Amino acid sequence: MGVVQPSRFVRARQRSRNALRAFDRSLTPALAEVGVDRLQIRIGGSWSVSVTSHPDAMSVGEYFDLLGSSHEVDWFRLPERLSNGMLIQTRSNPATTLGPLEISLNGRNEGRGRLSVILKGANPTRTLAHLLADLGHEPAFPDIVAALGPFQFFAHAGTQIPRAIGSNADNWLSDPDLVLQCLGADPFSVFLPIYVDQLQRLIAEMLFPVALNRFVADGAQTTLHHHGLAIRLDWGEVRVPQIECYFERHHVGAVGAVRAAAAVALAETDMTDVHRYSRPTSDWVERQDDCLSIGIPLNDRYRLWIYAKSPTRFRFEVRRMKKGDYAALDRPALPRDRLLAIMNMERCHLLNAANWLRIGAMFDEQPNPQITDLTRLCFLIAQVCTEHGGDLQGVMARLFEDGGISRNGYDDLPEAVLEGLRHAGVLHRVVVGQRDHRRPVKRYSLSPAYRHLMDVVMAGLVSGMV
Repeated sequence: MGVVQPSRFVRARQRSRNALRAFDRSLTPALAEVGVDRLQIRIGGSWSVSVTSHPDAMSVGEYFDLLGSSHEVDWFRLPERLSNGMLIQTRSNPATTLGPLEISLNGRNEGRGRLSVILKGANPTRTLAHLLADLGHEPAFPDIVAALGPFQFFAHAGTQIPRAIGSNADNWLSDPDLVLQCLGADPFSVFLPIYVDQLQRLIAEMLFPVALNRFVADGAQTTLHHHGLAIRLDWGEVRVPQIECYFERHHVGAVGAVRAAAAVALAETDMTDVHRYSRPTSDWVERQDDCLSIGIPLNDRYRLWIYAKSPTRFRFEVRRMKKGDYAALDRPALPRDRLLAIMNMERCHLLNAANWLRIGAMFDEQPNPQITDLTRLCFLIAQVCTEHGGDLQGVMARLFEDGGISRNGYDDLPEAVLEGLRHAGVLHRVVVGQRDHRRPVKRYSLSPAYRHLMDVVMAGLVSGMV
């Protein structure tokens, strides 16, 4: 009963003229489509200098003079000498896809201590985009980029990259056909091992640039022993506090479709954020002009973001902003294993992180309503309120003005009214994650056809006032 649901959706399936899969309502991605965007990486380790262990042993002062002394690039500030250590940081806006890097060592006065490496914005997608811009024409792309020096690997491209929407305009793979040609149908399964290897090489060279080839694998760690100097990097215990994985879809009207879906998400889901990025002074400057991004919580650790990456491309991005659960990972055997396993685990997690069919339904178009649909809606609400003692005017006001009812457990709406409206098909509850949350505030929205009906009514009222 209620508004008759259409037997098929009005919006036609999108067609794509390149390797990027076109948008359709089912939306569920394959693992080969999932990429890794921004992530934070933390590596610990230790260092020591023993002046008696080798006839040509260097002193602590000589070692600290070497730190950060690579002359290949100008990405780094001058090392900051602390009272008992040293800090090396990247400059502001360096010409690298590496992201902000911080290396700190303590224990200088003792000749031994701990070291830490923090990458606050590593981004495999951005790095791959720049490599493809310069080397995508090469016939053996994976072999060529794997053989690059680490500073070449993470350098900005000399060829201009087509700009995406927003401030992070180079963290996308603008040519899906080129990606397919260079890396095959599952590009990140090919590229991520190369990325991790190159990252380890770069950090090794930063810690001791004159002896890069002396770092060796020691189980899941890397170690160096050179003229009394000993360095260990605990790659087998690497941590990834934050990570973003994503997939994309082609859509001829991506910007407008996200705007329409944003209204649906606000009406139907709990604790959803929608941000418009039109002012450069905004605290939320990520997209520009009339572009919206939709943020929907999936659980306590993960959040889904949906936005237009270009006028013809959606991005669906799952972000983990808290500590990850790595209990299911195998014990790493090689230095690359743990970081690579974490990234692949998060890629797999995205596949079932959300109810993708529900997400796809937010982009549905509904058939044009008739006046009988409005009278039917009013009749159903009145019938339920009369039967269960609800305030008809108050219930109608909440439904028509807000598009639904947010239950907080303390209002005066009888539970029987809410259940009656759900049973009549007026309201439904949308759960985007794999299971409902336990918080007391829950959102019950008008069913899609009735929500569209009220959108049309409200638009007509507004236009009549102009």
